[in-house]
Amino acid sequence: MKLDNLNVEDLSFNIVKNGEFYCCGFIHQKKRGLLSFIASKKYLLQLNNSSVSSIICPKNLVEDVKEVKSDIGIISCENPRALLLKINNLFMPKKFKTIISSSAKISSKAVISDYNVYIGENVIVDDNVIIKPNTIIRDNVTIGASSVISSDGFMLYELDDNLCIAEHKGYVYIDKDTKLLCNILIEKAVFYGETTYIGKNVIMDSGVSISHGCYIGNKVTLAANAKICGYTRIGDNCYVGPMSVVSNNLTIGNNCNIRIGSVVVNNLNDNANVSGPFAIDHRMNLLNHYKKIK
Repeated sequence: MKLDNLNVEDLSFNIVKNGEFYCCGFIHQKKRGLLSFIASKKYLLQLNNSSVSSIICPKNLVEDVKEVKSDIGIISCENPRALLLKINNLFMPKKFKTIISSSAKISSKAVISDYNVYIGENVIVDDNVIIKPNTIIRDNVTIGASSVISSDGFMLYELDDNLCIAEHKGYVYIDKDTKLLCNILIEKAVFYGETTYIGKNVIMDSGVSISHGCYIGNKVTLAANAKICGYTRIGDNCYVGPMSVVSNNLTIGNNCNIRIGSVVVNNLNDNANVSGPFAIDHRMNLLNHYKKIK
């Protein structure tokens, strides 16, 4: 899509330099032909991301953008975040009639969208489950009572002094043999072409919440009321303990153990074993605690 072909209501903007893009997203993402935004100088260096083909920025940053990366399209707008999310709304996922396998067992009390849902073989959907559009559920998945799949998430922008919730254009993909207990929330990704991915043979206990754009690897176990924040990636064979929170945009390696009540705010390497608020190496955490009580 060319910048000079954009037609967005409610926001004024100026095409400083025409450009082309294929998708919208955050400035650090690796997606070909990316249209993104910056709102302050501290993000200028991230323009060096080779995926960025066009950028939205306030008028006072236009010359700085040109100095850092002169070969990209530029839109001037005093509300760049809102404009990006409005442009994302222009992308419409291809619509198809919902497909449910004949072997799936769907409660009569479940609510499933009539379009853009695929449910595979031997899937079990319990009472009061809500499955919204843009959901792919593969074979042998169980979804427990009162769970919500493919809701919009907490992605906000301000428009005319009002806080607005961004419309989410991505998908949720739940892979084979995964089991979700009751009251689980999984949000679809924000941007068109993105997926919130739940791997194979994952087990989620009651009250787990997975935010938009997350990647959950294979054989991951998430205990009751664990919260995984947006666009975080969790590797294979990990355990996330009850009431733990993993912050947004993190990478958690394979075989990690996040113990009960932990608050993870940094990336974790493979085989990490952490605990506490804020989560640090479990052995070091115990030693620090011992020193305090001694």
